[in-house]
Amino acid sequence: MDRLVHIGKKNCVFHPTDSPGHIIKIIHEDILKTEIRGIDLMSKVDPNHEFTLFAQVNSLPQGYQFSKRVTSLCPFLLNTDELAEVVMEYGGKDLMHLMTYSKFRKNTWLSILKGFDGLFQGVVKMVDAKISHSDIKPANITFKNDKLFLIDAGLIAEFHKIYPSEFMNPYLFFPVESNIISLLHNFKKVKISVSDITDYLSLKPAIYLFNITEKQFGFDMYRKFHEEILDFNAENRQVNAVEIVEKFDVYGLAMTLLIIANYIYAFDTKLATDLFIFLIESKVLHFNPLKRATAKESQRRYKRFLIMFVEEHNTILKYVKLLTFSVSNRLNFT
Repeated sequence: MDRLVHIGKKNCVFHPTDSPGHIIKIIHEDILKTEIRGIDLMSKVDPNHEFTLFAQVNSLPQGYQFSKRVTSLCPFLLNTDELAEVVMEYGGKDLMHLMTYSKFRKNTWLSILKGFDGLFQGVVKMVDAKISHSDIKPANITFKNDKLFLIDAGLIAEFHKIYPSEFMNPYLFFPVESNIISLLHNFKKVKISVSDITDYLSLKPAIYLFNITEKQFGFDMYRKFHEEILDFNAENRQVNAVEIVEKFDVYGLAMTLLIIANYIYAFDTKLATDLFIFLIESKVLHFNPLKRATAKESQRRYKRFLIMFVEEHNTILKYVKLLTFSVSNRLNFT
């Protein structure tokens, strides 16, 4: 039986048992053009699939029927005339799944943190091509063979189409400036107050993330949020939205790394703290886009972080394993 991976309003994702090397995404024709466009844009930026996965769109076979179990979970699949199939290479389990269901293994998470260097390089390539993934989050990053891959082409767009095309609802992985710019352009507001963006802080994921960050790292994320957003608001009348849109995906990577730092904390406080301090001090995580690190700055700073901290943890881990093996041998010998 095919394993259901994700249920959306107009898409359902399966891992087929008869083709374990692929993922099947069934989508409604309403979003088909957007999906095809996103796949095409990403294929041009990453033709060798260094940080994305191969995908192609197929029509469903005539008369194709889904099981009652599947249609009960995804009712829109009943009308197969309005559906298409996106076949993607299987890229391993996503990071949210690993954090939720898998046992913590330090060497695995060190490999994952190393893999983010490839994602930062990928974002630099997208910025050079003036496109944005626009939905980077743990559930859209998969881990396979010590590499990370971005998945889901649904929101990929050229820079000039992101701002201020439409109102962008508050969302944990959308940078907060997207709401400010939408309010300024689409609702013709002259000035934005913090009350205009409290919808972001009322998001349950944001509340949880900010609260646990303060509890574990002793850092007031709410204060950081207010100070940096008000700072941006004081300067944003001269801001060209297209000039800051290149930092959209940097924000997604930063928030994903913040979630990972909070997850790792329970198992390895030092590694988690090193990662958290990096995010704050490097300005990769910054709510004011004018002061947030650019894609290229973020990639350079993250590589330096890997050399200085992650490799240190990796060396310690290898030493502990070697020491344990040596002690074990001596105990067995005696």
